[in-house]
Amino acid sequence: MTLDDLRKNILTNIQVMRLLEAKQSITEEEIQLYFETNKDSLGVAEEVKASHILVATEELANEVKAKIVAGEEFTGLAKQYSTRCLVVTLSIGYSPFLLIHVS
Repeated sequence: MTLDDLRKNILTNIQVMRLLEAKQSITEEEIQLYFETNKDSLGVAEEVKASHILVATEELANEVKAKIVAGEEFTGLAKQYSTRCLVVTLSIGYSPFLLIHVS
């Protein structure tokens, strides 16, 4: 579920509640308050989009990481350092955690 999906679900829930009350517009503050009040029951963990560069040693991994942090382009570094020839960059999709792997 994306943040937009979650926002639409919250908006729908508030709209249904409002149908039972007098007609009013829903404010951003009300949407945020509803989310903060009910976020534990919504069951959506924070997620990040992750990609990886597979390298042979931890030392090389730290070197590549430093270059990424310094602003060098991820794709170029993947082409230069990755031990995976067939897949230059591999998007591993959305994950609730980040894993750095050294083979």
